Amino acid sequence: MLSAIKKTSPGVDGVPYWVYKHCAIELAPVLTHLINKILNNGSPPSVWLKALVTAVPKKTPPTDFSHLRSVTSIMSRVTEQLIVHKYLLPALPSDQILDQYAHKPTGSITSALIATIHHISCLLKSSSYVKCIFIDYSKAFDTINHAILFQKLQQLTIPPNVLLWIINFLSGRTQAVSSCGQTSGWLPVSQSIIHGSGIGPYLYLVYASDLQSLSPYTVIIKYADYYYYRVLRAICCQPVDGSLICFM
Repeated sequence: MLSAIKKTSPGVDGVPYWVYKHCAIELAPVLTHLINKILNNGSPPSVWLKALVTAVPKKTPPTDFSHLRSVTSIMSRVTEQLIVHKYLLPALPSDQILDQYAHKPTGSITSALIATIHHISCLLKSSSYVKCIFIDYSKAFDTINHAILFQKLQQLTIPPNVLLWIINFLSGRTQAVSSCGQTSGWLPVSQSIIHGSGIGPYLYLVYASDLQSLSPYTVIIKYADYYYYRVLRAICCQPVDGSLICFM
């Protein structure tokens, strides 16, 4: 994992990516020991609980503070990826994330679009029209309630020390803005699944997994990314032989 690290910004600790990448063989035994110790204790280092919002925009040109990237420690992200693949994804019931096409090994925006068009095409064989309701949850990642998320995590078969690590990872977090060599004061983060983290998107999968349809005639397709919504809207707003109606 260390040798596969791509070019990325360092977190608060300031250790650049190339140190881990080019010294992977030498650092692997030491970092493996440290990560195992951290997971066994169920408590991440305090520096991993800090994130810097940098002047690298997610959207060009940025028009709001939310368009700037949040950067966490590189080693924190590596540890989070280990937790995701070893504990979190295997614990998620597959039937609960079948309708989620983002942030999982078998998901992609292409598969989400194919599934959407497939369902619409099948329904048009027996109906003269199909009603499509597009819901875009504003700030979905930022409004995650930690207490509700912790309750859902406790229902999964995750080792107690790993569960404690995740809870501690989301608790007592702080965030600051860094620009032109200057850093603002640190402010607490009391909700969200932490932008720029490796585990954040998968915690959102846990949070949204129990959002299911109560009707057998309704199909729900989830994609935790606004890009899918824009592409799908562009496709579905084009009438299919005059028989497709979309309600926005």
